[in-house]
Amino acid sequence: MQQDALPADGTTQPAGRAGLFLRAGAFTGLLSAGLGIAGGLLEGALTGPWPDAADPDYAQFLVANRAPILAQSMLFVFSSAALLWFLGYVRARLLCAERTPGTVSAIAFGAGALAVGLNILGQAAQITLTLPSQARIPPEVAAAVADL
Repeated sequence: MQQDALPADGTTQPAGRAGLFLRAGAFTGLLSAGLGIAGGLLEGALTGPWPDAADPDYAQFLVANRAPILAQSMLFVFSSAALLWFLGYVRARLLCAERTPGTVSAIAFGAGALAVGLNILGQAAQITLTLPSQARIPPEVAAAVADL
């Protein structure tokens, strides 16, 4: 991997696109954490604790809390997108520090990408439960989807 040359003035910050990539990469790690925390804090906006999925009032809970649940899910999805960008940044930095073939960077990136995919898959089930068409979801179906 070829890196841009360091500036001639003796600073250690790379110039041009490489410097922008480094700043954006580091920022996306913080952005991912911030969005994840914001999503977690949205639990306080719910009308009460999550009922058991087999509870007959589960569908009413989802209808009453549709907006905060959707907002929470979207924050977690955006957090995952930022995390994926951050993982690319970390992989690029690790590749500079390790020898070919870059085993550590590949493992770190692969594990992180798998975690991102699983998070988005889990959010898809939660988003599906809050769709307007699910207002009269049978408790058995809600329990099965919630268990995903």
